[in-house]
Amino acid sequence: WLWEKTEASLKSIRQYIDQDFAEKIFSSISLLENTIKDNLPDGLARAGMLSQIRSATEAISLKIQKVSKWFYVSHPKLEDVDFKVISHQVYNAVKYSYTNSKTDDQLCIRGETFKIKSVYVMHYADILRNVISNMFNHSVDAQDGKRHFVLDVVIGLDKVCFNFINDTSQDMDELNSIIQHKLSDVTSALGEGGSGIAKVKKILKSDLNCTMNTIEMKAENGMCITNVTIYLDKFKA
Repeated sequence: WLWEKTEASLKSIRQYIDQDFAEKIFSSISLLENTIKDNLPDGLARAGMLSQIRSATEAISLKIQKVSKWFYVSHPKLEDVDFKVISHQVYNAVKYSYTNSKTDDQLCIRGETFKIKSVYVMHYADILRNVISNMFNHSVDAQDGKRHFVLDVVIGLDKVCFNFINDTSQDMDELNSIIQHKLSDVTSALGEGGSGIAKVKKILKSDLNCTMNTIEMKAENGMCITNVTIYLDKFKA
């Protein structure tokens, strides 16, 4: 009887967290987002605030899911997350935050999906968010007024390979010099305020606990090419 009462109480807590609590949080965030859209003019400040709100919404959603999973007696666990689902969620959150940069391109993920270990989900979201934000920040509009990206992801037997390409108007030599400096300078992860390609390199190797993980970038022929490799040995649930 006591066990059943405990399970019923925990179920009630989970329902409150997943429904009432989550609804109140996201309703408040939506109100803030709409207020910014209605009262701030287009520009970097508006786009930056909306981008931060989208990122925060995504992070809060994952945190709420994790907290809800604490309230089990029989099978306490943090939630592993489907790779394709979280990848599309992060991409769309970033894409919709750049209200002045339109694109019709979507992630193309080939291969059989898998679950990411719960301990690595937030770190993976940070990697993808930083890489895609970097593409939006340093790309240019095409003749149709939109940004065009190559967003290829291939899931293999032992690793996931990302091939991302965006057009850029920056000088190729200058951009390659900047890229090499950031990827070789271990202190720049902090210098970029916790974001950017140096931060991605740190997360890949340190936070994902795999020194074989890599990020490579280069600029050529008016394009910036980013290749990321994540090995699945520890990453996959």
